[in-house]
Amino acid sequence: FTHQKRTNGATYCTVEEEDKFFPIFFFFFRSKARQGNKEFEMGIGGDFWSVVSSSRFPLAAAEDLEGKAVAVDLSAWLMEAFESRWLVAQHANPHLYLVFTRIVALRKHCRRLVFVVEGRRAHPGKNVGERTQLARWGAEARRLAEALGARCVVAADGVEGEAAAARLTLAGHVDAVVTEDSDALLYGAKVVYRRLKLGALLTSESPYFLATDNRIERVEPAQHEVFGVGDAHRNLVVFALLVGTDVAPGLRGVGRETALNFIKCCQRRGLGGTTAPRDGPPPDALATNEHW
Repeated sequence: FTHQKRTNGATYCTVEEEDKFFPIFFFFFRSKARQGNKEFEMGIGGDFWSVVSSSRFPLAAAEDLEGKAVAVDLSAWLMEAFESRWLVAQHANPHLYLVFTRIVALRKHCRRLVFVVEGRRAHPGKNVGERTQLARWGAEARRLAEALGARCVVAADGVEGEAAAARLTLAGHVDAVVTEDSDALLYGAKVVYRRLKLGALLTSESPYFLATDNRIERVEPAQHEVFGVGDAHRNLVVFALLVGTDVAPGLRGVGRETALNFIKCCQRRGLGGTTAPRDGPPPDALATNEHW
């Protein structure tokens, strides 16, 4: 506002001054929007995403998706739209806006898009109204995705969307899973892409997206300094058993640091407390947990 000019009682900015001011306004707008759209966590407890974010997992640009076939957990996108106060306030159909914009952006990079819709649940649970709305949103989003040329796969009744998406990666039909639910890793997905914000996919086309939005998280447990020692999937299962998940409470008083230290201790020592040979395979944390 320091560059405002007055002419005949009217206050305005020149074109050059608007160009200088817009990035500042954009930063302020996005910071306010993020305050009303806090990141939610699904799947493994213990603040799992911050564990992998603070490790050596590579941050990938949108070009990392170039030529890949990915399975998208549609239920995670619907939950994201449902939880976003900003999307709900700005759009009459927040789920359709989110799905449309991301499909258009992803088609510029991915070779194939497969959307996975979770099956009907035998026991809806307590939030029957919420699940009814999400089911209606899922049907509408599926029709939109198919109209845009994406393939949709409906999981069997009682099967989670991230579980079906992980099964597609194990069968070799897709290269990775796009989801915010870390349970996909427990179901066997080798690579998960998350934080696919619109800015991360369109930064190269707009100079006003923040630099941090030019990165999406590529999570690959086999490359982790703790989970990647030995069988990465079995180590993830141990971590989830200790800290808890959506469906399992975990052990009381056990947090992420204790769980990680337990896995590292098992990797260094055998069941009897003896040091494992350097040339042999590292001790298995899941076997130790089952032994106990």
